[in-house]
This record gives sequence, structure tokens and C-alpha cells, in this order.
Amino acid sequence: MPTLYVPLEIFKRELMPKLALAVFMVSRGYRIVIGHKWHVNVAAISSGQKGDLYLFKGLFQSQSSEFSSKLRENGVTVISFDEESGIIYDDYRNYAERYGIANSISDFKHWLTWGLRDYEYLKNNNRTDCNIENIGTPRLAYWDLVKRNSPKILNRKSHQKKYLLFATNFTFDPGYASELTNTLREGSRHLYKVSLEDLQYGVENQANLYNFELFSRALKIVLEYSKLNVHVRPHPIELRNSWSTKLLRLDPNRVFIDRNWDSSESVIGAKAVIHRGSTIGVESNSLGVPSVSIENLDKQRNSILSLNKHTSVLRPDDWQEFGELAKKDFSVNEQSTVSLGNMQMWDGIYSNFYEGFYEIASLYKIDFSADFLESHGSRGRIHKTLGLELFDIAKDFLNAKEKSIDQVKRPYISLRRFQRALAHIKLLLDENAPMQSQKVGPNTFVLKLAGRRN
Repeated sequence: MPTLYVPLEIFKRELMPKLALAVFMVSRGYRIVIGHKWHVNVAAISSGQKGDLYLFKGLFQSQSSEFSSKLRENGVTVISFDEESGIIYDDYRNYAERYGIANSISDFKHWLTWGLRDYEYLKNNNRTDCNIENIGTPRLAYWDLVKRNSPKILNRKSHQKKYLLFATNFTFDPGYASELTNTLREGSRHLYKVSLEDLQYGVENQANLYNFELFSRALKIVLEYSKLNVHVRPHPIELRNSWSTKLLRLDPNRVFIDRNWDSSESVIGAKAVIHRGSTIGVESNSLGVPSVSIENLDKQRNSILSLNKHTSVLRPDDWQEFGELAKKDFSVNEQSTVSLGNMQMWDGIYSNFYEGFYEIASLYKIDFSADFLESHGSRGRIHKTLGLELFDIAKDFLNAKEKSIDQVKRPYISLRRFQRALAHIKLLLDENAPMQSQKVGPNTFVLKLAGRRN
């Protein structure tokens, strides 16, 4: 049985879209190893072989080329895509050249694009052996899956009452205080006699302080002019009791923290989504929910890359306009909401993603006959331990520090919680095949068809 390795980094953003792909592939005869990237990478290096697939979520760092090479040596096919960044910017060429995407994709056998915009650029500028595939991405396919099943979701008790969703992103953003970020360079930090980490911490908190002032002002206006409650959804990498929780103090009776694991369910239950420039804006538009960007209200931001129209339906240019929109609960004509089907950026290719991915996988699917197993050895169970050499490769890939290792424990996902997510995905996909799930490590699971031995 071939295996698809699916590493996750930010669970609240990645689990449901990639679990949907996993369920689809299980029904086609694949075993899935999905979970925390460190443990999945360990499994891929120690157990991966010809016929297996590894789904990456971005570009390999230069120090990780050894990891990619090791997978390829073992016959594992590496497939990747841009998890988020490129889809929110107006000028994809500027974004791609800034991050050197056309040259960096050499680590992969296949690169999946969101739509024609990035497909055409990469197809015309690709100088590597990587195959550019215009089939969409797991997130794009999942948004469509949620939208088509919205009646099932909206019938839940938790979604009977509409609310306004504030999507915060209190994280380090070099768009703020660009002069300070220059001090992060190795040569400058000695002038301040502090560590590089301390400097970054200072810049991050200065950025978050200004970010908090922006969001709190927007929230005060909403509370004054709208009668709807507000749900604040922190960015997936925000820590608990962080800046977002401070917003609750403005009105504890009307402002609540959104703890939903699935952002799509939070979005589809909202009247509108207010954000400062995020993929959740694209997500809300895709789900038919108006998105409101407060990016233009941030007069101090020095953004290098401008955001495209798909991130927001409404873009108020001043606080007075924002207040007028709040009085109407940010309502827009149905025609104004940029739906997934008519987004020129996607060109409707999203509906073929799952079949398209399986078609790619089928290129490498092999018959695990008795002769093959005799020459390559039994696949056996996923290895739970590593030799020192393999551990070093995995550690180099993650650039593991204490902070990274701590994230193995956070958030904690029990087998029961994973099985609930699995049941929800099977409902959305109308998938009835019996599946067996097993926890093989912290936040790491093996998923396969029930009754299959390997």
C-alpha cells in the first residue's frame, strides 16, 4: 500500500483541508501519515520508499536540501505548493521574484498552483525539472467543499445567530517600523549590545502594539454602530492570552474569542469578516461572506507588496467610511461578493483538485507484488525511533530549536478529536468507506482503509 506523508505546521489552518485530501486518497488505496511535521518527516525518512508521496507546504530552505535529497534517493515523490502568501498580493511576479520561487522549486517533482496567474508565471519562468500543475490546492478545494455543504454547517446550533468575525494577526510584521527591522542584521545588533532574539522581540511587540491600536479602534466603532456580537479569531500562531484576548475587555458581553478549529466554519457563520490583510479574506470571499480590509486605515504601514482585490470586498479609506459600513453590518449586494466560481484568479479549476492530485499520484503508484516486497523488504510499521544520522537530518530540516520542539506539545490533539474531524470530513465528502485511524506519536496519526494490513 503506497503512503502519502502529510506534515502539518499550523494545525488550525492546515488540518481540515489536508485531512480532506487524505480521506480522498485513503478511499483510493493510500495509507496516510498526517500530523506534526517533525514526526511525519521522521517517518518519511525512515520508512518512505518508491511509490510514496510527500506533500510539502512551501519552499525548502537551503539547509533542508539534504532532507529533500534523502527523500528522492529513497524514491519518494515530493509535491509542494504555496500555502498562502502568493494569493493575497496584487503583483504575483513581484512576489515570486522577491522570494525566488522560480528557482526554489527545483527541490520538488511537482508544484501545484492556485490558478492561471501563478501557473503562467511559473510555467514561463521554470528552468528546473519540476512539473507545474494547474489543479488548485488543498485549501482552495476545501473552501469549495465547505461552501457546497454550507446548509449542513449552518444548521448547527452554534451558527443560528450571525456575528461579525474579527480575524487578527498579532504576529511579527516587518511592514511596520522598517527602520527598526534593519537592526536585526548581524552587523547592527552589536551596536545595541543585545541578542538578535531580543531585538526581534522588541520589533515584534512594537508592531503588535500599533496593530492592537488599529484593531481596537475598529472594534470600538463596530460596537457603537452595530448590534451584532463580535467573535475575535486569533491568527493560528498567536499564543493564548495574547493581544487578541485584550480586545475582549472592550465589551465582555458582546466580544468573544473564536476557538473553532476550522476557520471555514467560523467564516461561513459570520455576517462579515474584518481583517488587516490575510488569506482569511480570500477564504471568506470564496465562501460567499463579505470581507472587510482595514489595511487602508493603517496610514503608517509601508507595505512592499500591495494586496489584490480577492482579499476584500470592502476597503474603506478612512474611519468615517468604516463607521458608515458598520451601521449596515457591512452588508453588500450579493453580486459584490467575490464568489469562488467567478474569481478570475482561480478560473474554476478548483473542482478538479482531488482527482487531479490522484492523477499525479497514479504516475508513481506501483504494484506491491511479492517480487517487489522480496527485493525491497516489508514495509512494516511506521518507525517510532531513529538512528542518530536520521535524527540529525530531520533536525536540520526543521532548524529545530527549543521553541520548535515545544510546539510538538501544542496544540494537543487526541485520537478522539482527530476522529471527530475525520467524521466531519467524510460527511462533507459523502465518503462511506470504513477507515481506521491510529495515533503513532504526538499529534501524528496513520489513516488507512479498515481491514488493510499494511
